[in-house]
Amino acid sequence: MRLHTEKVKPPRALWVPFELGRPLGAPEDTAFQTGVLRSALDLLERTDGPILEDFPDDAPASSSEDDEGWVCPINLPAPEAERDQDSALLDEIEALRSWYDLAVDRRGRTAVGTSQLEIEDLVRYLSAWARGETPDAGPEENDLPTQLRLACDDFKAYYSEAATAQPGRNGSDPSSNEIADWFWSQTLGGDMLLRLRATLSENENQMVSITGKMLIVPYTESHRQPR
Repeated sequence: MRLHTEKVKPPRALWVPFELGRPLGAPEDTAFQTGVLRSALDLLERTDGPILEDFPDDAPASSSEDDEGWVCPINLPAPEAERDQDSALLDEIEALRSWYDLAVDRRGRTAVGTSQLEIEDLVRYLSAWARGETPDAGPEENDLPTQLRLACDDFKAYYSEAATAQPGRNGSDPSSNEIADWFWSQTLGGDMLLRLRATLSENENQMVSITGKMLIVPYTESHRQPR
């Protein structure tokens, strides 16, 4: 973030006008990414720091950024009033499982697993936190805030990887913005994390509270409220 860089004043920094989390621009564009890296490495020849250089080009548009956009091809209806939230969320997780498995098969890897909890246990673990409880789960080497953060990272990665395996309209892939909007505005999982943020922000454990305020919901989605 530019504001942070201006305050820290590192010897050399290249500011890029790309989506947060994509410092090299558009994925799968080797030539463009190489240009970004070369621009950053060129700063090593400068001795007049601190330097904050602007990268001059915007990232190329994703192939999915057309007029029609991406729509999740499975139906995720709102839970019935009489059903508990955990059961409804587990059903949503199960509805996405085939897409998640396909994504893992295609890539040969997954970002899910750092918390060492199975996805069903993740649901129960995070839902308990969202209800104001303090569950005792996770490997002994992780403290409470660390395990909580890793669990949230795994949970979000499961949804995003499942979404990337789903075809878009006209055969295009969904952009990261489309996936984020779908997750935070249409899924029970996104809604649960919004409730979790609100609950954790009031936690008496200072590090847990900071985790809730800053590390659960991205800054770009901080305007959202639970449904």
